Amino acid sequence: MDYSSDQKYIAIVNSSYVVIYEAEFGKKVQDLYLERGGLESFSFNADSTWLAVGFNDGEARLYNQDLGQFIFANKTYKHATATPAVKGVCFTSDSSNVVIGLYND
Repeated sequence: MDYSSDQKYIAIVNSSYVVIYEAEFGKKVQDLYLERGGLESFSFNADSTWLAVGFNDGEARLYNQDLGQFIFANKTYKHATATPAVKGVCFTSDSSNVVIGLYND
């Protein structure tokens, strides 16, 4: 679960869905089907227009709430013997960059 920093939204997840609710009244805003399982981490940007998600196979995606779709996916995080999981994602305060935290067992 994540609470947006502008306090507009709450996101609740399972391995393949993110459901976004208005924080004030609990009205469902978006059912975001991730088209796959393995969700490890997610985070809103400062004004809640973007959502970054990270998966257990090293993939990270950016979702634009205004467009209602994923606009970027990156699966370049490979290792010679194993693929690290994206255990954390966050935006810089001006939302110009996404920081991705990888972990490899």
